[in-house]
Amino acid sequence: MLIAVNHDISDPGSFWAAAQASLPNLPKGIFIHQVLPNDTMDKAVCIWQADSVAHLTEYLEGKTAQYCKNTYQAINETNAMGLPKIAAAV
Repeated sequence: MLIAVNHDISDPGSFWAAAQASLPNLPKGIFIHQVLPNDTMDKAVCIWQADSVAHLTEYLEGKTAQYCKNTYQAINETNAMGLPKIAAAV
């Protein structure tokens, strides 16, 4: 499933450093498609793929909760437009 995560970032330097360190080593079943930060890097929307919102939440909160507040939204893929192709093997 595809999941949009809105990040409201309180510590951009630490958040983006943690992201850069974590992204090369994502756990099995989690894949990131898009990272869309704003111009001041204190907000971002990311499009993730995971087997459930709960699985992604458990992973991301452990990595980023001290730097931001995350809001998760399962994407209605049937009615969405312009989505990335879902990775075959996650």
